[in-house]
Amino acid sequence: VVFVMTRDGVVVLKASANATNEVFGSHLAEIAGLPSAKLRVIPRTDPIYHTIYFAVRTVTTTEHIGKVHRLFQFQHLLVFEFVRQSRQLDDPSLDPVATLDASSGDGRKRLRQLGELAALDTLLHNVDRIPVVCNNNGNAGNVLFSMGGNSSDSDVVAIDQCLNPIDPDMHPSHLQLYVQDCIDVMQSAVWFTNNKKGRLVGRRRCMCTQFSAASSAGSPSSSSAHKPSQHMLNLAEQLRARYDIDKTTAAAAVNKRPHFSKAMLFFHYPKLRNYLQTCMQEEFKAGCQPLGIIVRFRDFVALSTRFDVGHDGCVEFCRGIVVGATKMAALSEAKLQSIQQNVAKVMELSTSTSKDVSKQEHATRQYLHAIISAFRIGLSDVARGEGTEKLSVTERKDEELLDAPTLSRQPTSEGNAAVAAVEEATGHSHTKGVKSESHGARAAAEEGDSGHGLADLLAQETSMERAVLNSVFEILRWGEVGLPEGTFETLLRDRRLDPAGVDKHRRSLFMVAAKQNKFDKLRQLLTTFGARPFLAMVDSAGNNALHFACMYGCAESVAVVLEFAVLSDARRGEDCNELQSQLFLPNAHGYAPEVLALKQGFEAVFRSVFRAHHGFEADSEVLKYFESQKQGQSG
Repeated sequence: VVFVMTRDGVVVLKASANATNEVFGSHLAEIAGLPSAKLRVIPRTDPIYHTIYFAVRTVTTTEHIGKVHRLFQFQHLLVFEFVRQSRQLDDPSLDPVATLDASSGDGRKRLRQLGELAALDTLLHNVDRIPVVCNNNGNAGNVLFSMGGNSSDSDVVAIDQCLNPIDPDMHPSHLQLYVQDCIDVMQSAVWFTNNKKGRLVGRRRCMCTQFSAASSAGSPSSSSAHKPSQHMLNLAEQLRARYDIDKTTAAAAVNKRPHFSKAMLFFHYPKLRNYLQTCMQEEFKAGCQPLGIIVRFRDFVALSTRFDVGHDGCVEFCRGIVVGATKMAALSEAKLQSIQQNVAKVMELSTSTSKDVSKQEHATRQYLHAIISAFRIGLSDVARGEGTEKLSVTERKDEELLDAPTLSRQPTSEGNAAVAAVEEATGHSHTKGVKSESHGARAAAEEGDSGHGLADLLAQETSMERAVLNSVFEILRWGEVGLPEGTFETLLRDRRLDPAGVDKHRRSLFMVAAKQNKFDKLRQLLTTFGARPFLAMVDSAGNNALHFACMYGCAESVAVVLEFAVLSDARRGEDCNELQSQLFLPNAHGYAPEVLALKQGFEAVFRSVFRAHHGFEADSEVLKYFESQKQGQSG
C-alpha cells in the first residue's frame, strides 16, 4: 500500500493478486449500507496505469523505490479514497469512551455498525478484522472511524474487505465446518440480543475452575478431554512467577491469549488487569464461560483500546450482527449474479473468454449460496421469536486449550439444511469421511462388480487419491478440527496418498507444512517419503519448502528442512549436493531463501540458513574478505 499526496488530497494505491475479490467485497459493503472508501480499478492496459507509475516513481525516494516497483507488478491497480480525519481502533488518539460507550446514542450506533461489519466479514470469510467466527487476535488497523471517531457524524468505515471464498471442490469439509460455525454465530447473536435477563452464559464450565481441576493430581476432572496442554500450564506458571499472581488469574490470561507476549499485556496495563478481574468475576458468578462471539469481540476491543464495552456494548454489537446478517440473507441468486456481472465489467473480464474465470465464478456463487443459507437458518429464531430454549450453541475456539472439551461437529437439525446447501453446491455428500469412501471402493473391487469397467475403477481410484490428498492439505492448513486423534497419521499411511501431489497454487504438502510451521508433521512427511525430490519441488512462483519457512519466520521448520536436506541423505550414503544446490536457488522474483528471511526481519532464521548455504557466519571475517574483494574489483 502506498499513500500519495495530490493537489486534491490523498489517495491510497494498493496492488492485490485478488483484485476481483476486492471489488466484489466493496460491492457487498455498499449493499450492506456500510460507509466504505470509494474504489477505482485501473488495468495495466489503461494508459493511466503507466502515467501513475511514472509519476509515482519520479517523486519516490531511493529507499522506497523497491516498494513502488512491487506495487506495479500486478495486472490491476486499486485506487482508494483516503478517509479524512480517520482513526483506527488501536490509535492512541482515539477516545474509546466517547466512541464506543453504550450509554450514549452515538456509541450505540457505532457498536451496531461494528456488528454489521462483522456480519459482512463472516460472509466474505475475512479473518483480518473483527474476530467473530475465527478465534484469532483480529486486526484493529482495519477498523476505521471517520471524523475523529467521537463526533456525532463519525461512522465505522469499511476498508480492505476482500472476498475469500472456500472452494467447495477443493475444501468441502472445511466449508461444512464453516457453515455450521456461521449458524452458531447467528443463533448466538439472536439469543444474546433477545436475552432480557442479561446473563452471560454458555455451554462450557468456568475456565478457571477447569484449570484448577486439571492441575490437581488425581482429580476426576483431569481427564484428557478437559486437561489443558503442558504448553498452557507452562505459560501460566511463567506469568505467575513473573508477576507474582495467583494460579487462577494466570490461567484466565493464558486462556484469553495463549501466547506469552499477548497474555502479559493483561498485567502491563492496570485497565486490562481490572478488565481481566471483571471477566473472572462474571464467569465465576455464572459458573460457565460466555458465548464465543462475546468473548472474542469484548477481548478484541479491550486489548485494542484498554476500554471494556461491557454487557450493554456486547448487546448492541450482536444487534448489529443480526441487522447486517438480515441484509445479507435477503440477497437473491439474481442479485448475486448481477453483482458478479458488474464486477466482471469493472475488471474488464468476460465470463466466456476463460474456463478458469468461469469456474472461479461458479465456485464463488456456490460458497455464497451456502453461507447465505446458513445466515437464514441462524436468523430463523428472529421470525419465530424464540428464546434460549431452542438454541443449540456449539461454539468452537480453536486455540482455547485450557478448556477444550471434545465437541461434536455434527450439524444440528436446523443445520442439516445448510449442510444440504453445501452438498448441493459441491455435487456430493460430505457427511461420509475419506475412510468410509475408500472402504466402499475396496469392497466393490473385492466383489468384482461387473457393472463397473476398468475406466470407471481407475477414475474411482483417482477420485479417492485426490480426496485423501485434499484431506491432508486441510489438516496442515486448519488443524485436525473435529477429527479423531491420529487422523493425520492414518492418512499418511494410506497407500493412495501421493507425496508429489499439489494444490491449485502448485504447492506441495511439504511447502504447506513448512509455511504453517507444522514442523512435527513436516518431519513425519519427510520420514515417510524422504527428502528427495520433494523438498526441491517449487510452486508457480519458484518457491520451495525452505523459501516458505524463511518467508514466514518458521525457525523450527527451517531446522527440519536443513536437517533432512543436509544430514539425512548423507546418512543414507546418497549424494546430497544436488538437493542442497536446488534448495538454495532463488525463486522467480530472484530471492534466495535466506534473503526472504532477511527481508521479513527474521534475523535468527537468516543466520542459520546463511550458515548452512555458505558454510560460514553472516558476520564472519570470510564474508568481510569477499565483500572487500568485490568492492576492489568494482573500483
